[in-house]
Amino acid sequence: IYSLLLDNSNALDCYNKARSSYIQRYGKNHVSVADTFNSLGIIYFNQLRYKEALAAFQEALEINKAVYNEKPHISVADSLN
Repeated sequence: IYSLLLDNSNALDCYNKARSSYIQRYGKNHVSVADTFNSLGIIYFNQLRYKEALAAFQEALEINKAVYNEKPHISVADSLN
């Protein structure tokens, strides 16, 4: 909701909390963690924080590749996009 309201500060806070919770519950290599990194990347990109966006997108890609064992999957393709 915060990202839709363009409240990037609160959106980042929520995504970071969600990421920590997902990692604690599922471990790092889980689709929910990858999705959260992707969401963080979008927020960073919208804030023109391109280096942080790239790092978040790359992290999402690496997790998706690990989850799907390097096999073609829509989540891996989405991360590449």
